[in-house]
Amino acid sequence: MSTPALPPETPLTRALGWRAEALGFGTMQTLFNTLGPDRASDISGAMWRKIAPLNRRHKRADGHLAAAMPTLPEAEREVILGDMWENLGRTMAETFHLSTLLGERDRFEIGPDTLAAVEKSRQTGAVFVSLHQGNWE
Repeated sequence: MSTPALPPETPLTRALGWRAEALGFGTMQTLFNTLGPDRASDISGAMWRKIAPLNRRHKRADGHLAAAMPTLPEAEREVILGDMWENLGRTMAETFHLSTLLGERDRFEIGPDTLAAVEKSRQTGAVFVSLHQGNWE
């Protein structure tokens, strides 16, 4: 049984799709901002853990994990994949709170070598490279 073909995209359907995405994103932003960083992170992580396995990318990620670690039991792969999706969900929600999180010095530990490099860069200039933040990249 074949899947019915989708109708061709038109400028109107494309514009409506973009507006729907913007509305959904704005609603999510308002909700997460209202919840605060910790609750937003908890809720988003739990939602992604439950919903993301229904996405076709879950099967692809499982295939990649199985290929990389062929002796890893399926149950352990599912734990890893669940943690991956939760991490992605938390990171997504926390993105809305970056200015708040960065202002809370007690959430992050910045070592003396990093502080010295930042201070030196104020005189000489520098290029900073961010850390790897998740296993979905």
